[in-house]
Amino acid sequence: MTANQDSPPEIAPGIFWVGTADMEGGLHCNPYLLVDHDEAVLIDPGNVLDFEMVKQRIEQLVPLERISHVVLHHQDPDLCASVPLFEEVGLKARMVTHWRAAVLHVYYGIKSEYYLVNEHDFRLQLASGRTLQFILAPYLHFPGSIMTYDETSRVLFSGDLFGAFSLEWQLYAREDYLEAMKLFHENYMPGNDILRPVMEILMDLDIGIIAPQHGSIITEHPRNYIAALRDLECGAFLHPIKKELSKSGGYLGICNQILKRYYSVFGVEEVRAIFEKSSIKLDPETHLIADFDSTGRELWDDLFQIVYSQKGLSWISVIESLVNRHVEEYDVEYPAIFKSVMFDIDKKAEELSEENRRLRELNQRLEENLRTTESKLTRCPVTDLYNQIFFRQYLVDELDAAAMRKDGAALIQFEVDNLSAIHYEYGEQKGHEVLKGVASLLLQERAGNHALFRLEGAAFAYYAAGVDRDQAHSLAEKIRDTLIQAEIFIIPVEVSFGVAHLDEFAAADESGSKLASMFAGVAGMRAALARKLGKNQICTESSLEEQAQAFGRILVVDTDDVNVDVLKTALEAMEFEVQTCSDGQQALDTISVTPPDLIIAELMVPKIDGLAVRQQLLDKPHGASIPFILLSHQKTVELVERALSLNIEHVIKKPYLLSEVVGIVRHKLTVTSE
Repeated sequence: MTANQDSPPEIAPGIFWVGTADMEGGLHCNPYLLVDHDEAVLIDPGNVLDFEMVKQRIEQLVPLERISHVVLHHQDPDLCASVPLFEEVGLKARMVTHWRAAVLHVYYGIKSEYYLVNEHDFRLQLASGRTLQFILAPYLHFPGSIMTYDETSRVLFSGDLFGAFSLEWQLYAREDYLEAMKLFHENYMPGNDILRPVMEILMDLDIGIIAPQHGSIITEHPRNYIAALRDLECGAFLHPIKKELSKSGGYLGICNQILKRYYSVFGVEEVRAIFEKSSIKLDPETHLIADFDSTGRELWDDLFQIVYSQKGLSWISVIESLVNRHVEEYDVEYPAIFKSVMFDIDKKAEELSEENRRLRELNQRLEENLRTTESKLTRCPVTDLYNQIFFRQYLVDELDAAAMRKDGAALIQFEVDNLSAIHYEYGEQKGHEVLKGVASLLLQERAGNHALFRLEGAAFAYYAAGVDRDQAHSLAEKIRDTLIQAEIFIIPVEVSFGVAHLDEFAAADESGSKLASMFAGVAGMRAALARKLGKNQICTESSLEEQAQAFGRILVVDTDDVNVDVLKTALEAMEFEVQTCSDGQQALDTISVTPPDLIIAELMVPKIDGLAVRQQLLDKPHGASIPFILLSHQKTVELVERALSLNIEHVIKKPYLLSEVVGIVRHKLTVTSE
């Protein structure tokens, strides 16, 4: 029975095959859809080549928004490379897989949240109560391979196991499917020592249907196929049991086994056509060898010579694993064609092996250098957490993905308030040990879909996907309690927390880097407000007025409109209140009415220059305590000395790095003296 191209076949109640029969070659991909009331689970969605057809098939059954989970049995592109394409057209589902596969999925660009089976007792309960059981199949053929068993329908979704090569593909397995299945496993599975334990587990399950990722669906006598794989000698660890050739029918018997394998892969008609005008005659009913005009040993050579002369090397290669096994089992010589054509191929491979080895070593060195360079650019050297550069880009990407999924998300920013005191009292090394300890504790507490970052100074950021506001607050409390109660630090740490939730920005209608800046800015300001409120506080709400009060009011004095605009935009994005003036007299008038918490002034401004503004402030009540940053196109020793005499700690030469000025502002207005 072939697959119906007009409507997805229902292979069991509520379970549909949503693939395509149009794939060329001998390896077909089988995606499945489990529909359970108002919920659907997509299993092994497939490759990019089949995407459009698979999408159409699914939408004949359910809209994409009903799919709650996507099961990915391992990491190969033939089953999961299409996931980003589904995400682009609106799929909002959790990816169900083993952690070993998940770490590689990121390279396909998958952005959805993960449900790691190893963290959920290898089970997934659907909304109806229906439970899917996941069975670990290590190294068959990937360390993190899993299978899915649905007890309700008695269907085993087996991944690569029970798959097959066949150029005459059928949706449902025929009698000759067993040979095609053996061929696939002989080439792709490592050995019986690894295959057998998994098959023993399957023997204990009540399996009615086996639905593999490749090949055909097994509906008749599935236990026979499980037993066949349980006993199959295969792969690199092959240790075949020695057999007597005469008890297996002599050379005629093993040649007929070769024919059966060819029939399973290429079909009876195409194989029979090869021998029509040859010395080997086939029985019209059994299709096995009925007569030949040579000795048995010569038949062993003639069979492959005839195949090679008409079909070439590809037909010889596809049968190589079975020939190797027969040679080992029966102590027979390799057919002549294998000792000539295949020997030449092996010889050429040996000649290239040394060059390949050198290339591999070179590639390994290059990859190691790239990993080292990438790590230096994106990771904190003290904690090995991703740094602020990586955090900003991560936040942009993750917020876009969260908005598409309509998921909740929270950002918790916190700072070790007494880190500078620890540095001063115990030295820099002890301070670094505190940062490492914080990172270690948080990594132990971190959920699988959450991310932790080290920002500037003593600050950290914790991004939590899929949480509401109450959960975010509870998470911040849990982190705070973990840190302040920990006994690993040289003295107890004091930590201030700011929490922002994505739904607070729903009305902002922003996305990308601007939304990320707003999100991080609010969380950072709330952390500063928490610090002003006292030790070990958590701030989850704040008005703009509170935020301005927490971070302070900044006065920018400059005639350069571009510079003023850049500074104003950057500082307001951090929710500072920013005032601007274009000359020194206007600045003094403004300060007398609304004293700022920090001043950024150009040296050469009209009426009264920047240094004169500072000089006059020193004579006013509280004026000397206002932090002052001086900007100038010239930075000389004389200018710095004069600035220091006026208690100006920072003289910045134009053009400057915006991050440098912003960093000084953040430090001055969010860090109080210990």
